[in-house]
Amino acid sequence: KLVGSVSTAWPLLPHLQQTVLKPFSGDLVQAVRFRHADFNVQDLSLMTIAFTKMNNLDALAAEVLSEQVLQKLPRFTDKDLSLLLWACSRPGWVATLCAKAAVAQVQERDLTQFRVQDLCMTAQALAKLGVPARAQLCVVLGEVFGRQLRGFSSTDKAILLWSLAKSRVMHLGLCRLIVRSLAVENLRALTRDVVSAALWGLAVAWPSLTEMNMWPAKLLQG
Repeated sequence: KLVGSVSTAWPLLPHLQQTVLKPFSGDLVQAVRFRHADFNVQDLSLMTIAFTKMNNLDALAAEVLSEQVLQKLPRFTDKDLSLLLWACSRPGWVATLCAKAAVAQVQERDLTQFRVQDLCMTAQALAKLGVPARAQLCVVLGEVFGRQLRGFSSTDKAILLWSLAKSRVMHLGLCRLIVRSLAVENLRALTRDVVSAALWGLAVAWPSLTEMNMWPAKLLQG
């Protein structure tokens, strides 16, 4: 819990990074070096996310931590795997050392058991990872389409529309389903970043949606 708290506070409290948070993160680095064998799967997941956000892990500790992650990756929960993929989608040691194995792990999972939030985070991360993750992204999008967006929030749908556009994977059935669904929802409560992502995704997909008549235009007006 402390690890997660530090990683959350790091970008929010820059004035405390040097005096409070950095000394604690130094203790975490020492734990990685000398107590890594004691880490369970959840510890590894939290450590990886924390150091991705703080970006202060030296090369030796990064190698040690990544070795533990790769060794125990099959035991990661679906949520932990989606978080690891998020970390892999950002530049740094996690992407370099763990991305290939994390992407491959997606094919080993039963996606029907993924929670909606984990499925959307996985799709977004795979889209950011580009061509090497495209096949796995197609499988994830297929699962999303199979659920017909049941249980997906407006934010989830906006993220998925962005992921489709970013990856240039034009799953037309899913794209049309998302646009039609978003067009009849109230998007005013969404954050600016989410709205921007949805509009950008719509702009990329627009040439493929001409036969949908009013729905893309209605979403744009909303």
